[in-house]
Amino acid sequence: MIKRAAYLITAMSLILSGYASAENSDQNLQTRPYLFGDWGGVRTQLAQDGVTFSLGYTGEFAHNFRGGTSHVSDYADQFALGTTLDLDRLLGWQGGSFQITYSKRGGESTSNDAHLGTLQQVQEIYGRGETWRLTRFYLDQKLWGDTVALRIGRLTLSDDFSSFPCDFQNNMICGSVPGKIVSSYWFTYPVSVWAARLKVKTTAETYAQLGVYQVNPVIGTTAYAEDYGWRPDNPKGTRGAVFPLELGWLPTVAGYPASYRLGFWYNNAGGDDLLLNTQGQPLAVSGGEPMQRNSRYGSYQNIDQQITGVVKGQGLSLFWRSAFADQATSQTDRVINVGAKYVGAFDRPDDYFGITFGALHTNDRYNTFVDQSNVVHHKAEVAPKHNEYVLEAIYNIGLIHSVSIAPDLQYVIHPGGTTDNKNALVFGLKTNVNF
Repeated sequence: MIKRAAYLITAMSLILSGYASAENSDQNLQTRPYLFGDWGGVRTQLAQDGVTFSLGYTGEFAHNFRGGTSHVSDYADQFALGTTLDLDRLLGWQGGSFQITYSKRGGESTSNDAHLGTLQQVQEIYGRGETWRLTRFYLDQKLWGDTVALRIGRLTLSDDFSSFPCDFQNNMICGSVPGKIVSSYWFTYPVSVWAARLKVKTTAETYAQLGVYQVNPVIGTTAYAEDYGWRPDNPKGTRGAVFPLELGWLPTVAGYPASYRLGFWYNNAGGDDLLLNTQGQPLAVSGGEPMQRNSRYGSYQNIDQQITGVVKGQGLSLFWRSAFADQATSQTDRVINVGAKYVGAFDRPDDYFGITFGALHTNDRYNTFVDQSNVVHHKAEVAPKHNEYVLEAIYNIGLIHSVSIAPDLQYVIHPGGTTDNKNALVFGLKTNVNF
């Protein structure tokens, strides 16, 4: 906690230095998009020449008032440093751009330190090691105007497929939903793999996109990231590929924008069967090696619909997201969350209020394996018999356009999918700074 406090003090010092430089900025501190302003016009000139920079910081505090074995306060954070090169402006390469982003995570987890037993972290920013990672390293190429877009390089699945902003703090609600149930191969930010994605605008309101993403568990490990995570290399360990397909419809409904997305994925790397051995016998009873499944697969659905207010401005939006994975290999096989977000609360354009409910289900076949193993080996491991449920409410306060804080309240029911763990009540505070 002391280490994280030092990070927080450093971040606040940077914020204060941004305030101090306000008089030298050609934009008002309250409205400019970057805390450090335009660097005396240098930032704008570089962008006109084809080079843009980004530096962001996210910090998440969490304290459990209820649940776990003790009451713990922890802080986790992330820095993200990136640049985008407009190859048309720099080299005359029409329709081309190159993006590179490095991220650095750190801190402690309240879910872990308080032994909440949750399937998903109550601080979504925590995980994948306290180290630098190459998160984006890819070429974007648009063809025939913007009808066709090709992206190739080191990509994260969560950027392109079932993408969703991290407005909330619980990891069940944040980001791409398939990554909540098949995280061993559907890598989300900040982990990237070698991949390619092709997106085609089929009409003015519809699109289809198809990708091929490397399945290499080594890239997701902390040990690899600590030594090589900053490099665009390709470690040994590739087992196959994930092939996601997404169909999108972006209509205007009753005058308001909407997004309806349906996705499927197929993983040709396969995986271990949760229940059966190579002879088709119960693994926990008969022993042996797990049956090898040749493929893994699933589907997802994302719906976002604004229903009141100003188009793409102040108003209320509703969302629904769900994902379902194959039951042969997926320890958690489905996740659903639904919620609402109101932007522009109290006539403050950068404020928003959000409320959501999520449910994560553990596979019945896995639960059967645990029960059988307990009987055979005289163990007392708890088999998850329920969903893990999350209720979350958040209010984002835009202190200025580039800095926000968001008090957050989470109530986790059946942490770990079992009644053996106490329901958890967690207070959170999320900080975002765009330097």
